[in-house]
Amino acid sequence: MSLLLVLALDLHLTCAMGQHPGGLLLTTAMVRGTRAALLLYRRWQISLVLVPLWTGYFFLMSIIDRATGHSAAPALRWWPLLSTIAAWPAVDALIAKLHYRSAREAA
Repeated sequence: MSLLLVLALDLHLTCAMGQHPGGLLLTTAMVRGTRAALLLYRRWQISLVLVPLWTGYFFLMSIIDRATGHSAAPALRWWPLLSTIAAWPAVDALIAKLHYRSAREAA
């Protein structure tokens, strides 16, 4: 599903076809490679561990944009990274709440 969404994003933004799916696959591969190490951290600490991976994704998108002659405003490049970092504590709280609720219902 996410692959189709990022292909639609490529069409909508008229960027190089496959740019966002390639970045998504590379980021997914990096996260899968660090998955064992991520199990050692608490959920809120994982965002700090993943920041370099998210930053790498946005640098990759910047490099591909420059190589293909597309340009984007700096805010379009950095706001997704900053909003992801800022939203992670809320996501963590939601995950913890849902986990606690399902554990109570199972007992």
